[in-house]
Amino acid sequence: MSIMNHDYSFRLTPYTGYVKELCGVKSYDFNIYDDSDSEIGSTDMHVLTSPHLNIISDPIELAKKLKGLLMILNGSLSILIGFERHYSRGFLSIDYSDGIEFSSISDFNSLDITQANPFNFHGINKPHTDANHLSRLVNLSSKYEDLRIVLGLCGMEYSWVNLYRIWETISFYVRKYYIEGKITIPNPSKKLSQAKQIISQAFRIDEREISRFTGTANSFEMLGFLARHGRGQHSVISDPMTRLEASIFVHRAARIFCNIYLL
Repeated sequence: MSIMNHDYSFRLTPYTGYVKELCGVKSYDFNIYDDSDSEIGSTDMHVLTSPHLNIISDPIELAKKLKGLLMILNGSLSILIGFERHYSRGFLSIDYSDGIEFSSISDFNSLDITQANPFNFHGINKPHTDANHLSRLVNLSSKYEDLRIVLGLCGMEYSWVNLYRIWETISFYVRKYYIEGKITIPNPSKKLSQAKQIISQAFRIDEREISRFTGTANSFEMLGFLARHGRGQHSVISDPMTRLEASIFVHRAARIFCNIYLL
């Protein structure tokens, strides 16, 4: 039974030079090309296509997988340029599609559909011969679920709650890799059992900084409705992190985690 191939194309937002720069990325998993009409001087238009999406006929499944691909692209970009810089430039989103009624796919900006794996596992692509870090990260996430989950989380908002989710997920995987012998820590300063101790030594992050981050993120008494937890018995620490400090702190850990796969 043959699979019908479609030819979907999705117009990207924001309409900026930053997105225009992505048109030069070489990847077999996705393509971003310039569809601007220079003759009439219209705003730059940039279009996203992917062979992984072209085999899908159902509009609901297409919407889920398209959002999954956008989350991975946004997550990869945020790793490479920093959470705050990516936020200021604008998350990649879609405002128009060709080949399917756009009314069938809505609310891209919120990315509120649970992330679906956007890749076709019957035909995993090899990295492009001229792949850069962005296309390599996307390609690697098609092969490694751990990386795909972390990139998906990094492709969402950088609130206290989501920053903590990114940190918690990375800590879980690093402890798992350490137990399995996938990462080693030469001459650990002490017997390591807790995820906090392992990620501290594996990533060379001061345990006091970890405590500052988690102590701030968990405390309703300090952050109110922005906190990871509701009101409870969470103490008020003397040197809390700002959200910007927390964003930089978690980005550093996420970048080191992704380098496990890139290097």
